[in-house]
Amino acid sequence: MPAHRRRLAVLRHPLTIVFCGSVLSAILVPWISARMNDRKLLNDARLQLCIDILKNSTQNDQMLNSMNTSVNMFLKAQALASTSAAVREKERAQERAKIDEQYHEFDKVAWWWYPRLPTEAKLLRIPFDATYLKDQINQYNAALVAATVVLNGLWDQCVRRDCKAGGAGTKSMLQDAAERLKALQTERDSITGRLVHLFAPREARVQQFLTQQ
Repeated sequence: MPAHRRRLAVLRHPLTIVFCGSVLSAILVPWISARMNDRKLLNDARLQLCIDILKNSTQNDQMLNSMNTSVNMFLKAQALASTSAAVREKERAQERAKIDEQYHEFDKVAWWWYPRLPTEAKLLRIPFDATYLKDQINQYNAALVAATVVLNGLWDQCVRRDCKAGGAGTKSMLQDAAERLKALQTERDSITGRLVHLFAPREARVQQFLTQQ
C-alpha cells in the first residue's frame, strides 16, 4: 500500500479520530468556557456599575431634597410662631447647625463618584468616547453645583438672616427655588440615563429594557 494511503488509513482509524477529538476538546472547551465566563463577569460588572450610577445619583437627589425640605419646614414653623427676636435667633442658630450637618454629609459623597467613571470604564474594557463622557460628567457637575447655589441662596436669605417667614416675598422665593431645583434634578436625571445607556451591557434584553424606560 502506498505511503499516502497508509497515512490516510491511520487518520481514518476510529482511535485516531477519538484521540484528535479528545485533544481538541481538552483545548477548545476550556478556552470557550473561559471566554464565556470572562464575558459574563464583565457584563455583571457593567450592570453593577449602572446600578451604582443610579444609586449615587438618586442619593444626591434625596439629600438635596432633604436640605430644601429642612428650610421650608423651618420657615413654616417660624411663620406660625409668635416669639421674640432673641428666640428666633436661637432657632435660626439651631437650624444653621442642622443644615450645616446635612451639607457636610452631602459633601462627603456627592462629588466623588462621577469623576471616577472614565477609569472604571477602562478597567471594565468598555469602549467609550472620552470627549462625550467628559462632557456628560461636566454637565452633571454643573447641574449639581447649581443646585447647591440655589440652596445657599435660601439659607443666606432665610436662615442666616431674619426674614419675614410668612411674607409674600419669602413664599415667592421658596417657590422659585423649588422650581429651579426640580428643573436641575430633571437635567441630572437625563444625564444619569445617558451614562447608564453608555455603560450598560450590550445584551439585547438589557438594551431593550433601557429603551423602554
